[in-house]
Amino acid sequence: MRTAKTVLPLLLVMFAVLFSFGYTADRSAKGTASEKWYLLNVKGRPSGYLYAVRKASPHNLAEVYFEHEILTNVEEKQVLIKMQTICDDDVYFFPIRLSADISERGQAPATLTASVEKEAPYGCSKGKMRAIYRQEGAQYDLDRDIPEHTVTEATLLEIIPQLPFVKGTVFKFNLFFISKLKVQRKHEIKYLGLEEIQVNNTAKALHKFEQKGSGIKSIRYWLDDQHQLLRILKDDKEEFLLSTQAQVKSLVKISHR
Repeated sequence: MRTAKTVLPLLLVMFAVLFSFGYTADRSAKGTASEKWYLLNVKGRPSGYLYAVRKASPHNLAEVYFEHEILTNVEEKQVLIKMQTICDDDVYFFPIRLSADISERGQAPATLTASVEKEAPYGCSKGKMRAIYRQEGAQYDLDRDIPEHTVTEATLLEIIPQLPFVKGTVFKFNLFFISKLKVQRKHEIKYLGLEEIQVNNTAKALHKFEQKGSGIKSIRYWLDDQHQLLRILKDDKEEFLLSTQAQVKSLVKISHR
């Protein structure tokens, strides 16, 4: 299961959950898909991208459907991950079903599928996850306990913009690392206030959040006044900048799309 443990950690870039804070984003347009492109820079060099899509589930109006595609190309190691996640349509985006296709240069393709059976059909409930990882004819079956207040790395892209700009606020949650197929407890995100930074050679005063918890060092987020997530920085090495498909294609060789 080497590929699953070494390929997916860049998914470690999306995170937390909101339950009762004052700000909530407009989530009424269930049939309207949203798309976002982020350019990945590693040590200041364009090294991949993150592409995220959100739309209503085609199967159940009480669910939300996400697609995430991540390409990383660092030191001649190119990895492409395509994920699909179906979540409860609530403020936690509790994961119900997920799947991932993993392609790494020089390695056999791999797939991951998982489903969660909740103890209660509605509300914040814990559950049991059944996951299957397949590669080159081999299959690994895994069971995991999923506690309440758990979110996946990928769906944090949707949750971070819902957090309030209230200094001193601490948001606590459990984070499911798809790369390790395990839950790390006691994560938290703090709002640190406004900070002026350079984004695409332009000085901007942005709202800053910081995430800490087991399994990570530090991840920081910057949003504009409209709660749009513009920048993510992991361990001062991996930077994701909100971009466009055209900009990404001009800077990153996309051989898989």
